[in-house]
Amino acid sequence: MGPSNAPLIPSYILILWQATGLLPQFVSPSKNVHLKRLLRAWTLLIILVFCYFYTIELNVFIRTYRVGLNKLEFFTMILCIYREFFFVLPIVMLIFLFVKSEAILRLVKTVDDVTLGSLEGPQRRTVRWFHVGSWVFAAVVVVGAAYANYAGIELMLAEMKLLFPDDLGWVGEQRVVVIPGGLMSYRLMAIIYGHAVAYTAYCWTVPPLFLVGMVLALGYGFANLGAELKEISKQSNLKNSFVFDISRRISRIRDDHRQLRSAVNRVNNTAAFIIILSTIGDVIMPVSLVSQFLTEEPKELGAMFTNHCMKYGVYFFSACTIVQGILRISVFVWMHEQASSSKVHLRKIVLSALESGVRDIAKQFEEEMSEDEDSLSISGNGFFAITKHFAATLFGVILTYYLLIYETKDEKNDLDELQAYQEMTFVKLTAQIQGLINHMNKSSDHSLLTAQLNIPG
Repeated sequence: MGPSNAPLIPSYILILWQATGLLPQFVSPSKNVHLKRLLRAWTLLIILVFCYFYTIELNVFIRTYRVGLNKLEFFTMILCIYREFFFVLPIVMLIFLFVKSEAILRLVKTVDDVTLGSLEGPQRRTVRWFHVGSWVFAAVVVVGAAYANYAGIELMLAEMKLLFPDDLGWVGEQRVVVIPGGLMSYRLMAIIYGHAVAYTAYCWTVPPLFLVGMVLALGYGFANLGAELKEISKQSNLKNSFVFDISRRISRIRDDHRQLRSAVNRVNNTAAFIIILSTIGDVIMPVSLVSQFLTEEPKELGAMFTNHCMKYGVYFFSACTIVQGILRISVFVWMHEQASSSKVHLRKIVLSALESGVRDIAKQFEEEMSEDEDSLSISGNGFFAITKHFAATLFGVILTYYLLIYETKDEKNDLDELQAYQEMTFVKLTAQIQGLINHMNKSSDHSLLTAQLNIPG
């Protein structure tokens, strides 16, 4: 993977970003104005093409749910929200990266510069391998999402064939006013949606993992500085080492720590939008997965076929996004723990140092960190701080949703069974009464009638 001082992000990774429209900027300075314009025009073309697809998606969505969303079953409503949030994200992400392309490159350079002296060779190689592994994972997700989309459409057509034996299957057409000719075959729909789903999965996967790679490098930097402070905090070092040497080492660690915190602030400011959207996805994806498990068949045929079409895609992509979310939040929390650990070691130095000069510089360092808590965690520009407490809260919210929905679903099933039993009992009682009335009409014998009704003579 190159020498230990090689860039944290391999150059071919950034070239892949450029080729797929995520980075309309040259990595190295270039005086070729035409190539710069061509690169930005390529990104704009991708945005326009995807906007056209989203117009098709809205047309299909409106035709499918023209009866009104308020009449849909609850879990189907959740899946509709998932579907539109899933497809709209690439447009928002591409526009954001188009506007922030220069800032993204500056962020990459900043993280690379501040970690150059604080990361060891194996750690830098680990970060580089992480970026390569992210693209391998993204390729698996893209291919899997495209295949799940194809399998979902195939399942929908099979269900339609059972209900409508004369259905034409893949060559059947549906009306889409924004398509030339106004009609679109299911084969063409599978091709269009397959490419759109693949690119959407790509936009959901690559930018957040790209951010995780940079945070991983910063976490290694904090960990190394914390390990050095831990060594200084040992009682033997404080007694036997020279005061000047200890003070100089703490000052150098303080400067390096300050640079790392500055890089964290730049991550929070530059990539706040990516952090917020991906964290919202961390909530929507588990909820969508639970909703797909518990969803009931809608009464409206269009909604039912759409649920079948989305089934495999929701299962596969939600599961992949949950795995990615666990990895992302774990790295963010780990970085915060590594950054905060320095305060523990500084407190030990303050309490254990024999010389007032060492205590003073350690105390100043500790106070500086306490006053700048926001720079110790990924927070999306202050929107929320992703710490272990936030992770626990997020997990609790998702678990609470699942338990409430499961209990509600269970109670609803019990009520449905009770209602069905009551309806069956009522039908039986009605049949008995009707039989008795018919028998009474046929019989003219008052004594027989009296005996059947058990009326005293």
